[in-house]
This record gives sequence, C-alpha cells and structure tokens, in this order.
Amino acid sequence: MQQSIPPGDAIDSGAAIVFDVPPSHFVQPTMTQSLRPALLPLAATLLASFSLAQSPLTIGSIAVLRYGDGVAPLSNAAAAAFLEEWDPNGTFTTPVQPDIAAPTGAVGSNFACTGSGTANSEGQLNVSTNGFYLTWGGYDAAPGTLVVAQSANPPVARVIARLDILTGLIDTTTAITDAYSASGGANGNIRGVVSDNGTRFWTTSPVFSTTGGGVRYVANLGDLTSTLIAAGNIRHIDIYHDNLYVTQASGSVQGVAQVGASGLPISTESITLLNGFPTVANSASNYDMFWADPQTVYVADDAVNGAGGIQKWVNVAGTWTKVYTMALSATSGCRGVTGHVVGGQAQLWAIANSGSTTQIVTATDTVANTVGPAPTVTSLRTAPTNTAFRGIAFIGKPSTIQSVATSCGPARLIGTGNGEQNTKVFFEMRNTTGFASLIALDVTFSGIPLSFVFANCACTLGVSPAPVLLPNGPAFTLDLNPSWATLGLPIVAQGLDLFTPPGGPCPDLLDLTLTDTLTMTVQ
Repeated sequence: MQQSIPPGDAIDSGAAIVFDVPPSHFVQPTMTQSLRPALLPLAATLLASFSLAQSPLTIGSIAVLRYGDGVAPLSNAAAAAFLEEWDPNGTFTTPVQPDIAAPTGAVGSNFACTGSGTANSEGQLNVSTNGFYLTWGGYDAAPGTLVVAQSANPPVARVIARLDILTGLIDTTTAITDAYSASGGANGNIRGVVSDNGTRFWTTSPVFSTTGGGVRYVANLGDLTSTLIAAGNIRHIDIYHDNLYVTQASGSVQGVAQVGASGLPISTESITLLNGFPTVANSASNYDMFWADPQTVYVADDAVNGAGGIQKWVNVAGTWTKVYTMALSATSGCRGVTGHVVGGQAQLWAIANSGSTTQIVTATDTVANTVGPAPTVTSLRTAPTNTAFRGIAFIGKPSTIQSVATSCGPARLIGTGNGEQNTKVFFEMRNTTGFASLIALDVTFSGIPLSFVFANCACTLGVSPAPVLLPNGPAFTLDLNPSWATLGLPIVAQGLDLFTPPGGPCPDLLDLTLTDTLTMTVQ
C-alpha cells in the first residue's frame, strides 16, 4: 500500500511513497535546464564529419532497425541498414519520417555499417541509459559482400553505430578491429551494443574464445580497440539499474545472466545466470530483454515450436520464475522486445519472427500480474518483401537524474528511472560499510545541493536541510504519483551509511558515511 506522509516523517522503505507537499514547495513547470550542455558543439562536430544526418527522433516513438532496401533479395551477403520511426498510436502504414540510412561506405572518419541479410541474431537496437542515443552493430563492408558474418577481422571491422536521438546524426567512427573475427567457418557476428552515456560501449558476439571474446568493452567513441570482459557464445545485451546483463543459450547458461557482481565492468568478469533460469538446454531460445522494474523482466524467445514469444519473468524471494509467454501464434517467436511502463502498465513492442517473415507486434501487460492469463499479442506491420525487421526500441524521455559527487566513503547511490510522472524511480545503495543504511529524500529542494559538515566527521552532507528519512535500506521505490509529483518539481536523494566502523572515514560511531547525491526533476 502506498503511504502519504508529511516531509520529515519516516516510513519503512519497503513501500512506495507519496508525499503531501505544501503548495509553497511546488514550482511551476519549466524546461529542464541544459539536458546536454555539449549538444551544439557535438552536433557541429558530427555535421562536419558525416553528412547523412536526418531529423531528430520524436519522444514517445518506436525505432525499428531494418535490413534490406526492398530491391535486392536478402541473403548471407551484407545488406544496407535503415532506421524506421513509427508512431505507436498510429496505423503503422506511414513512418514518422523517411528512413534514416546507415552509411554503406566510408564517409570521412565514419565506417560503413551494414548487416548480414539472413543472420537473425544480429541487429539488436538499444537506447543508452541516459536516453540520448540509439546503438547497434554492423560490418565495415559494402552491400553485397558475401558471407559477411564469416569475414575475417581485419580487414572487415565490426562497427558500432550511434544515432543521436535529439539531432538524428549517425556516428560510425567506433569499430572493433581486434576481435570478433570468424574462423573455421564459424560466424563472427557483432550482435548487440549498449552504452550508458553514448561515449563508451559494451558489445556481444558468438565467438567463443578468450581472444575473440563474447562480451567486449570499447572505452571511447572513435576507438578501434576493445577489452575482453567475458568469453562465451553471447546473444543480446542490456544495461539496467547500473548492471550489465546478457542472454545466452549455450552450456549451463540458458537465459538471462549478469556480467560481474554489480556495476558496469571494464575488465574481465564472470557471467552468472540469474537464479531460476534454466541451466540445461530446453525448448526456449532467449534473445532480447526489457526490464520493467528490478523484479520483472520480459525476454524475447524466438522459438517457433509453440514456446516462443515474449516471456514474462518475476523475481520472488531471490528466484526468477516464468509467469507466462505472450505469443502472436503457435508458430511465431520474438527476437527483439522493448517497452514503456506507466501507471503499472507495460506497453510492449516486439519483433516477431515466423520463418523468414518478421513483424512489429504489441501487447499490454499489468506488471504486477503474476497469475495470468497471458495478454494478447497484436501484429502492427509486416516487413515488406526483401527486407527484415531486426531491433526495436521505445524512445522515452531522457532521464533527469544527475549525480553530485560526495567525496566520503565507498557507498554509492544508484537511481533508475527518468523522472516521468506516473512512473517509478528505483534507488539502491551499494558498497555500504556501516551497521545500517537508509535513503533520504527531499522535495523542498530548489537549487544546488547544500553542503555542510555533519557532526565531527570530515565528510560533508550533500542534501537540503529537511530530508524525509527512509530507513531499512538499501533499496527504495519512489512512486511519482501525479497527485503530488507536479511537473518541474525538483527532488534530491542521498544515501546514508550509518554507524561507520572504526577506521572508516568518519571514526565517530554516531557519524555517517555518505553516497553521492542524486538530483532529479519531475517531467
């Protein structure tokens, strides 16, 4: 049950929270200040290097990656890649804007970025966690290059494509030239690419070797080298709640797995199957994933044997359980899936596959439903002749969450969400060292975080002076209920690690160790 409390009172952090805020604490809706201060210089730089710019994408639209120009039949040869933009409330007959074409040859410092016409595991489409970029992978090969997925690297680099949602500019200056090379008839596909901020990337490939590497890290936009994170025959990849996840269907990993223990790895880590997903081969065939919240994930299953579709998995007491599968038909599966959760309802969109036919499909699911029946899946559009739909992504509002550094202690506060009305923001403290922890929220905050010395500690407290303390951390869900979460309302959150042990940065047992401060604006 949601609870309504006045600022200054405390409630248990296991429940969602709704504030009753005095009218004087509300602010008028304003445009988010400087969502990306470097936008204009960045746009100017990209315009100078790449002339294939299109219009910005529309917030709330659906982006679909398509292979094929509709003329040349699809084969194992390289095919041109196009980004389509669709209005989810429209008829799916006319796109929002003309197709955005990825380069098919070198343009300045940009590489070509094509895809294999028949390699169905390729073409995953992702939105960066800050909400500003779309990413996918391809090949530095001209259309028509035969058996491109089995090409050697070098000379055929595996390319990372990044599209700027706010400008429509494509950057393909980043490529992997030191891995994902096919050998012995095996494919060296680049399958998925994810990024947190649009300037560093994590990628996947089926190449199963410690040198080729399944999951790799590219540290900077424009880099040509990569770092091995984890070997394996990896399918798709995602970032959620500051963790890195992959899907796999080989060996003892037959579902969704986490890369590393927590956080986004930049060096070698292990891959751990989420508890409850199968450890032996079964009828499922997992690919893309969409996280509705930390305890609910939707997984695309491309099996066409009656088991495929959009799987719904929930975490109950540490064990993941499949609730049901939403399918277009008994002979149709899904490879790509995306969604948007508002008011507890998950609007899902997916790429369905049936033989060589691909379709854009949709379903609506109540996130809290754990008993069924499975919702109906509806087809929206079938890929035209000589084309195939690959990845799909919902273009949501960029997150307003920003971190303000606090140089005290190892604890860290993670916030996931975009600050949108009628949605939830999930907070979690990590690396805590004290005997207890809590999270503080304040909706009276109206400017730069205040910083002052707390007790006898050399560390500073970065929250405003009237926080609502939410004990029994380290996790808390903030429900941005429209009844109180006025547009433009600023909110500040601070993680507090209580009673630091002797020898810590705050030796007095009555003092605190602090995480970074997170600020956000309701939008």
